[in-house]
Formats: sequence, structure tokens, C-alpha cells
Amino acid sequence: MSACIIKRLPLTCVLPAAIILLACSAAIAQKADSLKEKSDTAAPHLTNVNAVTDKAAVTGDSIPSAKNKAHSAKKALLYSALLPGLGQAYNRKYWKIPIIYAGLGAMGYFIYTNNLQYVAMQNALVIRTNGGIDQYQQYTTVQLTTLRDQWHYNRDLSVVGALAVYVLQLVDAEVDAQFFNFNMSDDISAHFAPAFSPVSTLNGFNMVPSLALVIKLK
Repeated sequence: MSACIIKRLPLTCVLPAAIILLACSAAIAQKADSLKEKSDTAAPHLTNVNAVTDKAAVTGDSIPSAKNKAHSAKKALLYSALLPGLGQAYNRKYWKIPIIYAGLGAMGYFIYTNNLQYVAMQNALVIRTNGGIDQYQQYTTVQLTTLRDQWHYNRDLSVVGALAVYVLQLVDAEVDAQFFNFNMSDDISAHFAPAFSPVSTLNGFNMVPSLALVIKLK
């Protein structure tokens, strides 16, 4: 039906319609080209924004909350619980690791030597009780018993000391992690300065020299 209608239309009607159709097509094509140019122009800007974002992520220029979240106090505590000194390494306080192991080593040495003496005197008491001759003949049984108890006490005290060193390094790792991102800015300063303080006397108030703590926030 449409083909028959077109054949019956006069040429004066077909030509304007064709011109209008061509004009519309040209306008649509021109609009598409302009949109493409705008997208091409905006693409480098987006690329630069992404590059800046990636650079900030690599260099660590993030907001403080993200930094605090990245350095976890729980991780430091867990690392020190698994291996003493590992939490200090996580906090980058490497100089504390030799101190921790020096304390643990000293306590381990005291545990070993005190236990050695305790076991030796306990065995001597057993031998003496069974009528044998032990290596501590210079001591009476009462003295030997007192010495044994003393070495036993020293051994237990050394165990407590080792546990104390272990717990202290746990606390140290957790506290250091809490203050890992604390900003020690130069804008905050404190110093002592000479000052005068009022002191009440019988004649009223007198100003006496003193020292004052001055805190400056720049």
C-alpha cells in the first residue's frame, strides 16, 4: 500500500520530504560527532584523576582513619603473643626486641640454675632420709631443707619474672600500635619558663619566683 501511495505523490511533494529527511540525518550525524568529541575530551581528565588516585594509594597519602585501620593494635598484640618481639617488629620498634629477649633469657637462666639447685638438694634429702650419704654433709637436715625451699622459691619467682616480661612486651606492642600514627607535630611545644606565683602571707600576698610549664600551640 505504501509503495502505491508514493507513486501517486507528485514530485513537488517528494522533493521537500527528501530534503527534510536528509537535513534530519545530517543533524543527527553532527550531534553524534559532537558527543563523541566531548567524550574524547573528558577521557584524559578522567585518566588524570585515576592516575592521581592510584598515586595517592601507592604513596600512602590517605586519610588518617584509613591509616589507623591499616595498622591494627590487635595484630600487634597477636603477633607478640605468638612470638615475643614480633609485635615490636610490626610496630617498627626493632630496638626493643633485644631488650625483650635479654629479659626472657635472664629469667630462663635463673629458672634453670635455681631448679638445678632445688633438684640437687631434694635428691640429697631423699638420700639422707633413706640412710645414705649425700654430697651436702656440711649442712644439717634442717639447713638442707631450708636451702631446698629457698631454691624452690627462687625458681618460682623466676618463672613469675619470665611471665611478667612476656606480659609487658604484649602490653608494649599493643600500646605502641595504638600510638603508631600519633602525630608528634612541631606545632606543639612545651618548656619551662621563669614566673612569679602569689603566696599568701600575714601581710597579704607576695610574689615569689617559680617555674611555669608553658605549652604553645602554633
